[in-house]
Amino acid sequence: MRTLALIATALVATGSSPTVVAKVKLKQFAQPCAAAGGAGAVWVSEFSAPYLLKINPKTNKVVKKIGIGSGACGLAYGAGSLWIEDTNSNTISRVSVAAMG
Repeated sequence: MRTLALIATALVATGSSPTVVAKVKLKQFAQPCAAAGGAGAVWVSEFSAPYLLKINPKTNKVVKKIGIGSGACGLAYGAGSLWIEDTNSNTISRVSVAAMG
């Protein structure tokens, strides 16, 4: 199984490396490409699979898998939406997080 590591973003003053605080197990052959935080969740795009994963950062579990089409890689959260870059179609889609639940 592949693992997506959630890394603490704050570095201590000593200059040490970030600390892995959790690992989220993904299904075999998953290819996580990008992650973004927003609306109380961590969102992960899978490049080779047509899915967007919603992860609960409190439990570190995938709570929802949403179909978005293959080729999705770049991902950002802003203005209540996820912005998803699709390298297969050369597009950026804006998807309302509220509509995805």
